[in-house]
Amino acid sequence: MARYSTSAGVRGIAGESGDRWLPGDSGAWLRSDSNGPSYVLEKRTRNSKDETRDTGWYLYDDQPNGFFGEWCGTRILEAVDKANQMINEATRGEKYGEEYHEAWGLGLKVTEYRAELSTRQS
Repeated sequence: MARYSTSAGVRGIAGESGDRWLPGDSGAWLRSDSNGPSYVLEKRTRNSKDETRDTGWYLYDDQPNGFFGEWCGTRILEAVDKANQMINEATRGEKYGEEYHEAWGLGLKVTEYRAELSTRQS
């Protein structure tokens, strides 16, 4: 489970796999992978105008086919665990990564894509 940690005087969040999230602007948390993408967990409040369905932490990255507004949890430590899981699975090309790219091709979020698939199957 993710936990708060301090390194070189900077308080951050360390994930189980050693991935470190650092505080960013406006309360966001940032993770940068060496030679890879940067990720942001941003706290959003429910807002029907911009399709934010639930208050909580949302994952974004800087890749063209990457994460854009994937809900990760209501508490930051659970959100870090979920974000790390999603990032690691997508990086390894496992099921979530495949689903993500299929959903992105249809202009959907993964959760919307899964709901669409379950509707088709029932």
